[in-house]
Amino acid sequence: LTKFQLIKLITSCALPLAVAIFTLVTTLQNRQIALQNREQDLLESEDDQRQSFFVNYINDISRFRDQNIENLTNNYNKLLYIRTKTLTTLRKLDNER
Repeated sequence: LTKFQLIKLITSCALPLAVAIFTLVTTLQNRQIALQNREQDLLESEDDQRQSFFVNYINDISRFRDQNIENLTNNYNKLLYIRTKTLTTLRKLDNER
């Protein structure tokens, strides 16, 4: 092989090799970005679900309180309902422990 043929061989291989490396790096970066986006979407979904639980809890307790405002402290069953609702909601909000 002469120097000219060697240079010609190297230059003819350089472009496909550069394209292959670029494609590989781009693919790996895209996978990493997709994974990060997926994790972020899951976190946002969990946060939305917790917020929904909490809003529903507040609305239910407020509605219950408004309907029973005059004798709320006198009735054990009504207080038990509020306690049960509170504990259930707290378990849903803090299910990671």
